[in-house]
Amino acid sequence: MRVPSPQGIAFRCPECGGCAAGLPVLRKGVAADAVRELWQRAREAGDPGLTPCPMCDGRMAEAVLRAGSDPVTLDVCVRCRFVWFDREEREKLPARAAPPAAKEELSLEAREKIGLMRLRTHQEKQRSEAGGGDLPEEGWMWVPALLGLPLVCDAEAAPARPWLTFALTAAMACVFAVTARDLEDVVNRYGLVPEQAFRYGGLTFLTSFFLHGGFGHLLSNGWFLVVFGRQVEGELGPLRFGLLIAAAALAGDIVHILGDPRAAVPCIGASGGITGVIAFYALRHPRARLGLLLRFGILVRWISLSAVAALCLWLLLQAALVIGQLAGETQVSALAHAGGFAAGLGAFLAWRGGMTSKR
Repeated sequence: MRVPSPQGIAFRCPECGGCAAGLPVLRKGVAADAVRELWQRAREAGDPGLTPCPMCDGRMAEAVLRAGSDPVTLDVCVRCRFVWFDREEREKLPARAAPPAAKEELSLEAREKIGLMRLRTHQEKQRSEAGGGDLPEEGWMWVPALLGLPLVCDAEAAPARPWLTFALTAAMACVFAVTARDLEDVVNRYGLVPEQAFRYGGLTFLTSFFLHGGFGHLLSNGWFLVVFGRQVEGELGPLRFGLLIAAAALAGDIVHILGDPRAAVPCIGASGGITGVIAFYALRHPRARLGLLLRFGILVRWISLSAVAALCLWLLLQAALVIGQLAGETQVSALAHAGGFAAGLGAFLAWRGGMTSKR
C-alpha cells in the first residue's frame, strides 16, 4: 500500500512489514554517499537475485551496502530504480545531514557552502538522468576529457598509496625534460633498435621505456599510467605491480623485435608496460565505467562504456594497427601493445585466485 512521507511516496507491505522506495525518494532521507554506493553496487552485481521487483516483476539485484555501521544487503531493481527493505533495514542506513539553520544574515563562507551544496545537488540530478553517475563529478575532469583522454567515472579509492606509479610517472617526466633539447640524438642512442637489440648489453630495453617522442606522447602515457596504475598497484602492492609493468614492457619489446628483427628505427615509450596495466585493470574490473568525450566539429557528446567493452574495442583497433605496422604504414608499435596485453592477461590469470572478487 502507498505510504506518504516528507520525502515522497513509499510502499509498504502490510503482511511482512517490508517497504519499497525509489532512489529519488531515498536521496531525500539517506546520506548521498550511501545512495551512490548502493546504486554502484547494484549496477556491479552479477546475476540478479530471486526477489521480484514490486513495480516491473523483474528480478532485483542484491547490493551489499557498507556505508552504515553494519553491512546491509538490499534488493535493488536497476530498471525501475526501486529499493526493497525488509523490516527494520531502512533504519540501518545513515541519515542525510540536516541543512544548516537559516540565519538573518549569512556570512560569505556560509553562502559559498550553500552554493556548493546546490551545485552538487544539481550535478547529482544530472548524473541520475544520464544513467547513474557516468558524467564527470569534478570540473577539472573535463580538461583531460577535452584532450581525448578517458576517465574512470566511478573510480574507487586506491587501497594504498601508489608510490611506484607516481615515481615512474615522475621519472618519465624528468627524462623528457632533460632530453627534450636534443631528443633525436638521445632517441637514436638509447631507443630500442630491433637489429641491435642487445647493444650496451641490452640496456636499451630499459632506457627506451622512459623516452618519449613528444609532450603529447608523454602526456598520454603518463595519464593512462596514473589513472589505471594507482588502482592496480593498490591491489597488487608495489612488488607485484613492478613485476607486472616490467614483464609487460619486456614482452612488448620482444614481440616488437620479432615482428621485424631487421628494423633500424628506434622504438621508445612506456606503452607496452602500461598496456599490461590497463589489461589487468579491465579484466579485474570489467564493469567499471569509462567515459570519453567525443567531438564532431562544434558538437560534443559524452559517452560511457564498461571497461571490458572498451578493452574489446581497443583490441579490434590494435589488430588493425598490427596489420598496418607489418605493412609499414604506421610507426605506432601495435606489436608492443599486443605483447604488453599478453603479459597483463597472464598476470591476471596467475594472481586472480589470491584476490577478492571485484566489479
